[in-house]
Amino acid sequence: MLFQRMTAFLATLTLAFAALAPAVAAASFELSATAKSNLAKLIAGADKTQASRLTKLNGDLQSLRKQDQSLDAKIKAIHYKNEEELVVLRKQIKEIDADKVNKLQQQVKQAKGRYQPLFDSYTALNKQIAAARRLNNKTLNALLRTQADAMKIAVQAARQDIRNKEQSLKNAKDQAAKKKKKMNDTLAGVHPVKVQLKAQRSKVASTKKLVASAVKNANQATKGTAKNAADSLSSLVAVSRQLVDQRQRNADLEQKVSDIIAKAKTQLKTI
Repeated sequence: MLFQRMTAFLATLTLAFAALAPAVAAASFELSATAKSNLAKLIAGADKTQASRLTKLNGDLQSLRKQDQSLDAKIKAIHYKNEEELVVLRKQIKEIDADKVNKLQQQVKQAKGRYQPLFDSYTALNKQIAAARRLNNKTLNALLRTQADAMKIAVQAARQDIRNKEQSLKNAKDQAAKKKKKMNDTLAGVHPVKVQLKAQRSKVASTKKLVASAVKNANQATKGTAKNAADSLSSLVAVSRQLVDQRQRNADLEQKVSDIIAKAKTQLKTI
């Protein structure tokens, strides 16, 4: 029973990999094993000129294949590194002067709490003065006014202290906002590059289809004459070179994003 289950599982995996294989092959510059064998026979049986041409085209194709693989790995590495660093950088930007602002906010809150009993007492005293006035009690009114005048100085000082702390908080927030804007303005340069990257990836996807078609034609052409095979390989090399050029453009754009990130990171250290 266990053996049957394992057999079924392995069969399922085999079918899954088989289904994936054409998609992988379609994006490759590689000729089929049969086509390679046919090409070797054509080179061996062709005249010197055709043999040389076929050999060179095959060499060019292998070189382009290696370049494409190298660029693909490079693009992925830079892209993932860029995305990770952007996440970290944007988080750091949000936290610019956060500790300073939080500390000043606490100072404002603590000052208001500390002075609130004074404000409450001053309010209550003024209410007593108003009541004494209604009672026409001049002696009490004069006494309360003396107390109020003395307390007024402390109240004014308390209010000024709170205003000073609130102004310090506002200044800190304004400075933090300016710093964040400077950083975000730098990172804004990433967006147009990403737009270009999206367009470039679309081009690569289209060219990959052309490569797949050219590989198919080249595989078929190796069954014919040396000239037909050379012409077909020439087309494959041309479209493969186009793909490599587009990949290089992708790599350049990803590097451009990386350079913007590096600039932003340097700015972050100086603000």
